[in-house]
Amino acid sequence: AMSAGSQREMTRARSSRGRSVRGQCAAAAAAEVSIQARVAQAELAAVNEAMAVRRAERAEGRHEALRAVQDAVAAEVAGLRAELAAAKEEVRQAAEARAAHEALREEHAALLAEHAAQEEELNRPWYQQDPRPDRRIGRRRGG
Repeated sequence: AMSAGSQREMTRARSSRGRSVRGQCAAAAAAEVSIQARVAQAELAAVNEAMAVRRAERAEGRHEALRAVQDAVAAEVAGLRAELAAAKEEVRQAAEARAAHEALREEHAALLAEHAAQEEELNRPWYQQDPRPDRRIGRRRGG
C-alpha cells in the first residue's frame, strides 16, 4: 500500500509530457530518494515506538517491583502494630498485677500490725489486759 505522497511522486516521474529521457530518469530517481527517505522515517518511527513500548514495559516492571516492596513494607508495619498492641496489653496486665500486689502488701501490713497488737496485748500482765473479749486472741469475736 503506497501512501498518497508516494503515488503522486511516481506519477510525476512517469508523466513524460515535455520531458527528456534524462529528465524523466532524474525525476524517477528523485521520487525514489524521497520514498526511501520516507521509508527510513517510518522505520525510525517504528523503532522509536518499539523503544517506547520497551521503556513502558520496564517502567511497568519497576512499578510491579515497587508495589511488591510497598506490600512487604505494609505487611511489616501490620506486624509491628500487632507487636505493639501485644506489648501494650502486657504493660496493662503488668500494671494490674502490680496494683493487685500492692493491695496484697497493704493487706499483709495491716494483718501484721493487727497481729503485733494482739501479741502485745497477750504479753501484758492479766490486770493490764483489755477486758473486751474481741481484743483477746482465741476468744470468739462479738461475744
